[in-house]
Amino acid sequence: MKKVVFVIKTGLELLITIENSDLTEREETFLEVLILNIVSPVNAQISGVGMVFNPLPKNKDDVFHCNIFWEKSLDEIEYKEFKNTIDKRVKVALKMAGLSNIDIQYRES
Repeated sequence: MKKVVFVIKTGLELLITIENSDLTEREETFLEVLILNIVSPVNAQISGVGMVFNPLPKNKDDVFHCNIFWEKSLDEIEYKEFKNTIDKRVKVALKMAGLSNIDIQYRES
């Protein structure tokens, strides 16, 4: 009999960097709001559970940096779908805004 192991995820650190961006503080704030307005509906669509954002310090090229924690653990399939959907939607939105050199990193927390 094969043993099934479920990997569950309760949180992640999301870091979005735009290399050599010369964005103003106001433009960075707009991008943060845009990203939050992308991530929240993606979460609702994929997991349907509550989540919280904990802002983290940013470096020069960082436009978004936070920890995301879910109310209830996500299984591996939901977690991968969440990350893939965020990648696609955020990159498209930032490219439509005329930005390039976009890097999205995830660290499990």
